[in-house]
Amino acid sequence: IPRYDQSGEFLGYIGSCTDISDRKIAENRLQQQLNKSLLLAKITDKIRQSLNPDEIFATAAQEIGKIFEVNHALIFTCQFLPKTSQPNKIIAVSEYRQGNYPSLIGVEISVVNNPSMEYVFREEKAFPINNIETSPLSSHFQDMLKVMSPKSLMTCGTFYQGKVNGCIGLYHCDHHHQWKNEEVELLE
Repeated sequence: IPRYDQSGEFLGYIGSCTDISDRKIAENRLQQQLNKSLLLAKITDKIRQSLNPDEIFATAAQEIGKIFEVNHALIFTCQFLPKTSQPNKIIAVSEYRQGNYPSLIGVEISVVNNPSMEYVFREEKAFPINNIETSPLSSHFQDMLKVMSPKSLMTCGTFYQGKVNGCIGLYHCDHHHQWKNEEVELLE
């Protein structure tokens, strides 16, 4: 509000401010919850339209790739060691691609002696890597690195009735990406 003296000469303004940081944090959390709900509803609706696993995987990969704004979103299925419930390797069966990157359908990644994949399947948690060049675990992604050069990635296992059946991989190839807690939680 402008302030004037007795003679009408301008003295300055009187004002107040309110810290709305808490409100903005709450709004962001609500937006994240809404995004999560919308993503799950969209995938669920599309899955209900088909019982074909290939169509379901394709839909899931497309929607996940779009919401995370990545260059690649891959859905992998597990191949298991004979007579065990331990996965031997994962095979890319569906993908979303943004940009001029080669298809990764059919790419195989070994799970055996791969600490990052073992962690994903053991802990049932997403495994984000912000910078693959500086990650000590990059050697475990050599099969994939031969085909493309991701700068950041995040992988999360998929489970059915408590047993691992595959995983989802998200890849940024254009730039390094700092994965936020909200993104990790959404993928999980």
